[in-house]
Amino acid sequence: MKKFSYAVLSIALTSTMTINAQTPKGVDRNNLDESIAPQEDFYQYACGGWMKANPIKAEYSRFGTFDKLGESSREQVRSLIDNLDTKNAAPGSITKKNWRPICNGAR
Repeated sequence: MKKFSYAVLSIALTSTMTINAQTPKGVDRNNLDESIAPQEDFYQYACGGWMKANPIKAEYSRFGTFDKLGESSREQVRSLIDNLDTKNAAPGSITKKNWRPICNGAR
């Protein structure tokens, strides 16, 4: 019985280790600026990579992950609205009746 339980335990541990090896955990090293020593300027060390990859645009006073998510969402909604204009719906169809141009101030 002990041999069976050791075999089951070793299989469980091996599969858990394989799953955990594939799942990223901890700090994303791409967000670090390893050209700076952490004891000199820890903020630059911890956030320098992110700041280089995501510079603050002129229209923002700050730009973080949630700002990036919001901007991406706005771009997706904008592209959906812009693509509505390119639909060639048949006159009198539900699609044609429900579509109203809401871009550029038209109502």
